[in-house]
Amino acid sequence: MSTSTRACSILVILLAATLAATASAQTYEQGEQPHPQHDPAVAPLVMSFADDFAPPADDGPPAAGPSVGAYVEVSDQERMALLSPAYSFTPSLRATVRIPWITERKRVYFDHEATASGLGDIAVDVEYTRDLAPGRQLRLLGSVKLPTGDQDKQDDGYAVPLGTGSTDFLGRVNYSQSTYRTGLVLSAMYRVNGEGETVEEWVYDDPSWNFTTTTRTTLGDQLVLSAFGRYRLADRWWLNLGVSMLKVGDGHEEWVSEYADGSGPFDGEYDLEQKGTLIDLFPGIAVEAGPLTPYLGVRVPVSTSWDNEFLIDDRDTAVVFQVSYRPEQLGAFD
Repeated sequence: MSTSTRACSILVILLAATLAATASAQTYEQGEQPHPQHDPAVAPLVMSFADDFAPPADDGPPAAGPSVGAYVEVSDQERMALLSPAYSFTPSLRATVRIPWITERKRVYFDHEATASGLGDIAVDVEYTRDLAPGRQLRLLGSVKLPTGDQDKQDDGYAVPLGTGSTDFLGRVNYSQSTYRTGLVLSAMYRVNGEGETVEEWVYDDPSWNFTTTTRTTLGDQLVLSAFGRYRLADRWWLNLGVSMLKVGDGHEEWVSEYADGSGPFDGEYDLEQKGTLIDLFPGIAVEAGPLTPYLGVRVPVSTSWDNEFLIDDRDTAVVFQVSYRPEQLGAFD
């Protein structure tokens, strides 16, 4: 068995063992709701893939052509997998489509635990890379998130939305520098959320009481600052450690109700009161195995601070698995 094959086997075994331990050890508190960082549009971009680190000064520029990445995150609140096919038109310009599949999303109400699964919100990224100096790069990314997830998904009448129902825009700036032994990525990301709309029809025995409510929701914008470093433990093994800070802004909702008897319309507006700051650590380990670069780690909540005292501060640790595949690296480790 080659060294690269043995390394991949070890990572698969470690991943399976970690997932089993996490599934059996975590508990879920009644009334808790998913937090913003579980949104598949943001979570994979907070993490640094192997490709986000600038190549060392003695390496040549990456070749143009196709590549693909995968991201898996498992916590008690959500289990999701994301596939990211990409194409580099030049060493500097790359387009990526991020396709999330939510295998389980959980909402716990006070009298019911609701779950749902399905396609999430697909995002399309365009990234430009500029070499600043040997071993140093600047990356600019623009992304649009499409409302492909079912925002009206329910389980026994309880809402478990798989998407926000809005078209959102995201921009990210990455600075990275690398040597043969070390790597560093500093990142700033901002997300502007669009407006999502839901329509509910209320039907009663007396038709004159029937009414329709249209709700337009705009979630709070998000700012993410992060720093990720890695250190080469051995020829192909990397020890990774990152920290991120997510600041969530206030959102708001507007609603309009119209009755079948012609009365109204009645309307209102209120803030969502979702401002907060979340800080997480990301320890992990990665291995270079030819065209594959698998990564296994965890997201550890360090601090959770909400302006709204009624929002729950407890957050779960999540297991994170990534892999990058670049066909041009097939002969790199024979």
